[in-house]
Amino acid sequence: GFHPGSALVNYLEATLQIPSAPFPVSVTICTPRIVRVRLGSETPGVSSYLPARAWTTVVYASHPGPPTHVDTGELTLSMTQDDVVFGDRNGIARLRLAIDQTRLLPRLLVRLQIVGEQHFYGLGEGGPQFDRLGSVRRLWNFQVNRGQGADIAIPLLLSHVGYGVFFDSSAAATVEPGDATDGAWIEYRSEAGPLDLYFIGGTGLREVLGEVATLLGRATMPPRWSLGYMQSSRHFNDADEVRDLAEQFRTRRLPCDTLIFLSTYGDARGWNRGVGHLEFEPHLFERPDDILAGFRDRHFRVVTHEYSVLHTGSPLFAEAETKGYLLDVAYPRLAPAHAGTGMHGAVNYKEGQRLLDFSRPE
Repeated sequence: GFHPGSALVNYLEATLQIPSAPFPVSVTICTPRIVRVRLGSETPGVSSYLPARAWTTVVYASHPGPPTHVDTGELTLSMTQDDVVFGDRNGIARLRLAIDQTRLLPRLLVRLQIVGEQHFYGLGEGGPQFDRLGSVRRLWNFQVNRGQGADIAIPLLLSHVGYGVFFDSSAAATVEPGDATDGAWIEYRSEAGPLDLYFIGGTGLREVLGEVATLLGRATMPPRWSLGYMQSSRHFNDADEVRDLAEQFRTRRLPCDTLIFLSTYGDARGWNRGVGHLEFEPHLFERPDDILAGFRDRHFRVVTHEYSVLHTGSPLFAEAETKGYLLDVAYPRLAPAHAGTGMHGAVNYKEGQRLLDFSRPE
């Protein structure tokens, strides 16, 4: 471990380069408790979760190496061309980034050695809960087989000894036990590189989570109306039933502030003509302004739901296709939703529906 002592020099420069590493590696002192290690010469770009920002100047102590020692007063670093060892404010080593066993191409592999006994939390919702040590975690957000369970991955690991590691990449990746004969290792594998890896120090998990908020942003408190029960449905027969929904809640004095109208899907009719359309369903919402005004008069918030697709029959489809807003991915070709049912209006052809490309800023 590194213990502060004599022959230390105070520096203001934010970024240090690690010479003679197998690929470009730089270390940026973002705050006394947050350090960024950039693996590769390029920034993560569109795969980054974080907006570009300029960190304020940090005064820290540095002792030239090898190994080079850094002390911010809140955490310590020991750096060579082969590794970066992260330590707490007392110089006790907690995690080792093995540069000599990390590779960028053809597929990113980052190897982290756990120093001493530790247990981990984080990585989002999904997979084994609580201790993540020794588990395999796929970092990719998806809804399992279109069922009720969603897998929300967050590339953040928190150690019970008081630090966190954030992998700043939204690309598909895995975190799994490392293949090593000695000690405990964590391997991060991804299809995309380079990578910004953040080490977040503190004296305990509460303090570390405060620094995580500094890095990732603080959660916006939701409005009060969103905290209670929300009525959600796409099963309506006519406009009278839609209007009566609000009446029943208020007459029966059931606590509800939000009505969610799902999109028309199959034989179930909702607010619009069908999946991939932005026009109101004409039989349920023949005069949508009046219906929505009635909900507001009874103090309901109204939320409409739609999948991230456009139907070929939508008036927006031609413009979206011309401007390249659509991905070359479509729903499978299915029969019309109400074929042979005698129902009219909410025709839901899935043929030709294209997913929207939300990576396009425009």
